[in-house]
Amino acid sequence: MRIIKENRLERVRTKEELIELLKGYRGILNKEMVEYLESIINLEFSVIKPNITDEDRLPLSELDIYREAATYNIYERALSLFKESKCKLEIYDNTTNIEGVIAYAKLNDEKIRLYRFNYKEDFPNYEIPTGYKTMKIGNIFIYQTVNSENISKLEIERLKEILEEEKQKTSPYPHDPYRYGGPATNWILSHQEYIDSLEKKLAKLKDKTELTFEDEQKIEVTKVYNDLLLDDYGLSEEDLKEEKIKSIPTNEHTLLEKRLIKRMPNIKIIKDIKYI
Repeated sequence: MRIIKENRLERVRTKEELIELLKGYRGILNKEMVEYLESIINLEFSVIKPNITDEDRLPLSELDIYREAATYNIYERALSLFKESKCKLEIYDNTTNIEGVIAYAKLNDEKIRLYRFNYKEDFPNYEIPTGYKTMKIGNIFIYQTVNSENISKLEIERLKEILEEEKQKTSPYPHDPYRYGGPATNWILSHQEYIDSLEKKLAKLKDKTELTFEDEQKIEVTKVYNDLLLDDYGLSEEDLKEEKIKSIPTNEHTLLEKRLIKRMPNIKIIKDIKYI
């Protein structure tokens, strides 16, 4: 289990530690699996690439050596990709007390999310019982901003329909004209607040006639790193399947956000798309 505490930080093992750990498995695993583990420790390719089948990967992922080596591979290859970038990036990792890798592109005063890998994220509030181990390696998040006039139009029509439905609704509570407060008043106030929020969203979408320079920068920089990461992982867009979710930042449904996921034993690659 990956618990190497330094000032409460659970850091990724070093290459030297992994090579030493692998020695204990040479009499257990066959030659092909040992060579595979050596390759991902040496960062010859991404552990995400389908160089072994899921049937082989599943039992392998129950071993400490695989989980430790996979975490190291994901962590180090991501760091290498971002540190070699010519773009101005803000990167967080073990050296900044982050248990994983987080990368942002800096555009003027704004930080644009590009990537996140956190090897503790799946279970922040779950305490593993003494003597047990988690098989979770973590989730990989890739973020992309995409321009789509078609999806914007569909979202406008969706909001129009919802707004019309909401305006037809009446309070389910009896209204007393001589009393302010209570369920009826609370419903009216909250309902009007919801209508106002819908109208603001609708107006914002209708008013957007062309992309700003900042929009174009977001689209360009997120596409660059989306393509680099998917290529490093040996994945195409078709390998990721859409999963229905509520809006990522607001917990409200919207067509302007989409989530694609590639599921592997104990690892998920998640791509969050924001349409503008």
